[in-house]
Amino acid sequence: MSSSTPIKTFIGREHEIATLRAALDTVQAGESRTVVVSGAPGIGKTWLVRALADIAAERGVYVLWGRCHPEPGAPPYWPWTQMLRRLAGHLNE
Repeated sequence: MSSSTPIKTFIGREHEIATLRAALDTVQAGESRTVVVSGAPGIGKTWLVRALADIAAERGVYVLWGRCHPEPGAPPYWPWTQMLRRLAGHLNE
């Protein structure tokens, strides 16, 4: 899932975007890659991941998006469940 937030509007994350682009390049070359984005609330983690999703979508990569439930009691592996359901729906289209 991509966002309409343009990458140009975010200042000061050039290094992080470059790191994520490099990871995406590696994945598109056929290798596995895991990237962890962490930090305090409100510093732009979601924006950064959405920017990567936009870049990936522009390259023709199908993007899956899952979110942790903000309240206790969410089903186990909830973000993965969301992504797998979306992928299954995409494959059945």
